[in-house]
Amino acid sequence: MCMKIAYIITASVTLLSAMVMSFIAGDFYFTDGHHFSILDIELAKSQHELLNMFAAMHADVQESVRHHLHVDYVFMLGCYPFVALVCLAAAKHFSGLWKKAFTALAFVQILPFAFDITENILLERWLSCASCGLEFSVFRIMVIAKFSIALGTYLVCSLLLVYNSF
Repeated sequence: MCMKIAYIITASVTLLSAMVMSFIAGDFYFTDGHHFSILDIELAKSQHELLNMFAAMHADVQESVRHHLHVDYVFMLGCYPFVALVCLAAAKHFSGLWKKAFTALAFVQILPFAFDITENILLERWLSCASCGLEFSVFRIMVIAKFSIALGTYLVCSLLLVYNSF
């Protein structure tokens, strides 16, 4: 019963904050009128590309990006615990090494959570000043690791849960 309530709470927080972020992202336009998404920023290929994106935003759009990043913190509070709960649900279906592996994957979600927090802090700082420094390399690694760990874990555990339900 407690796990069901946790699923409902974390899924609700994730979905509601995603809806708010989607609404905020409607304001994401460069000065030339082209729309962009937060993923365009997160997946910038170079420091130069990222800084050019920031330079091509009006101040009110930069403020919308900041608001989006702030709501993203709430999203994280739902998303990563939800993935951890899915891992723990998958662990219940196994014993021995597999059970330990899925339990460990639940605790590993602290890494993408920490990477996402750090990523947002860096993006907020870079919005305020026009240089990234050597941090951009670390930023890229964290973004790739965050998506790889969280999405990979979620997909594996979800597929195993679906498979075990038949």
